[in-house]
Amino acid sequence: MTDSKKFISAAILSGILTGIISSIPGVSTLNCCCLWFLLGGFWTSYLIWYKQNNITVWQGIGGGFFAGIITAFIYSILNTIVLAMSSGDKIAQMREVLEQSQQQIPPEMMDVFANLINSPLVAFLLFLVFGVLIFPIAMAIGGLVGALIFTKKSKIESNE
Repeated sequence: MTDSKKFISAAILSGILTGIISSIPGVSTLNCCCLWFLLGGFWTSYLIWYKQNNITVWQGIGGGFFAGIITAFIYSILNTIVLAMSSGDKIAQMREVLEQSQQQIPPEMMDVFANLINSPLVAFLLFLVFGVLIFPIAMAIGGLVGALIFTKKSKIESNE
């Protein structure tokens, strides 16, 4: 396998796993300070390093960034499905909470929230925009940390 195929496969695998983990109800609540995304970027670096026995800082950052984009798509798809499968009671509760706080939320935002509750396409697009803005950056940081650690580990192993 060429280096680019190893790089891409590591980022895809990491992105899919991170997207799934961050979308599981209950598990996703443990995502304090983008923990899953930082770990996903770190794991991308590990996979690149493991397959090549070498990694550069730019490979770690790039792999994490690419994995973050994949994570955003997986996260958006799965969260849209979870939202669509939510019981009618949960959607009614969300609508009630939004209507009660209408004095504090502009009417335009109320329309956005109503569309989010009622339209899977709008929900998917909102999840995707949020994900594409946040996940690649967090995963690139995790990839950078991983690359720095594994680059040092490679240098230590080569000196022995």
